[in-house]
Amino acid sequence: MTGILKLKPNQLIEHPNGGHVFGVIPEIVRLGAAEASVYLKAGLHRMRPGQPAAGYGVKHIWEGKKKELRSRGCTKADDVPLFVANLIVLGAELYHDSAHPRAAMNRITILRTQDGTLLLEPLMDRNLGFHYSVVTWTPRTKPMGIQVGTIAKNRA
Repeated sequence: MTGILKLKPNQLIEHPNGGHVFGVIPEIVRLGAAEASVYLKAGLHRMRPGQPAAGYGVKHIWEGKKKELRSRGCTKADDVPLFVANLIVLGAELYHDSAHPRAAMNRITILRTQDGTLLLEPLMDRNLGFHYSVVTWTPRTKPMGIQVGTIAKNRA
């Protein structure tokens, strides 16, 4: 078992270049969301009979997309943070899909055409304040919903 898989679900994962912030999402007026940092958590992955997988963070990404990740050079869960970091870059497009069943949660996606789509959820936390948490990644390369911004700042 790799190191990340042993961590508690809400444990923050360190960015490959240091610190815990993976990126900065600009203010999204359309969603009433302030500028906020992006964090990647160890997370969890649940499978229930007859239901789609549920979870968030590294564990959810790894357990749900191992095959696709391995084809992109991620050979173990500990490789996921670098993969995620490479998706959250200057100029990456941000989308919100108002037709999604969970649209009311104001989740947004980061699209890097060649690398797929990262799903982020806005959260309020007593320690982190308002922030975005990485939920999952999908190899989908076409945007869903409308563009609500682009990443315009390097991580803090």
